[in-house]
Amino acid sequence: ELDGQWVYASGNTIITDYTGLVECYGGYYYVANGILDWSFTGLVEYYGAYYFVQNGVLNWYYNGIYEENGKVYYVEYGVWNPNYTGLALYNGVWTYFVEGVVNYDYVGLVYYQGSWYYVENGAINWNYTGLTYFYDAWYYVENGVVNFNAITLVYFYGDWYYVEYGKVNFDAITLVYFYGEWYYVEY
Repeated sequence: ELDGQWVYASGNTIITDYTGLVECYGGYYYVANGILDWSFTGLVEYYGAYYFVQNGVLNWYYNGIYEENGKVYYVEYGVWNPNYTGLALYNGVWTYFVEGVVNYDYVGLVYYQGSWYYVENGAINWNYTGLTYFYDAWYYVENGVVNFNAITLVYFYGDWYYVEYGKVNFDAITLVYFYGEWYYVEY
């Protein structure tokens, strides 16, 4: 400590040109220009990984989302996880991450805890009801989730499609009951 500030030193020499993490008594602290910065919160690179620092101290217990410079990161146990691809709750919204960062460009289906969800603009679109193409098949999405129980007709971009167990059946020859009427389907 020097003049009421914690400084980074090696022996008796104060090192004023260092910015990054410093290990001290089993903890890791953020130093900016040789002075411990208690106000800093963010991700800091240290030996090839990015650690979550909160109020100047590496927070090993932090599991959640961190936003910095327009990007949203997925953090586990105080370390940004660049391998995580999936959904996570962020500000009350189920958000889609690819390699640890929110992917705002993806439009399609994402599997999470037993269900397939329709994602666009980086989040589940709970308002979407319609068809979506995914891995060589068309699926019926109802309120943002693929409805694998659906046996129905779906009007999509000017055409009617027969949906059977959540998937468009292009080989169907059948009758289907739809809004009080029976319809014959043959492709």
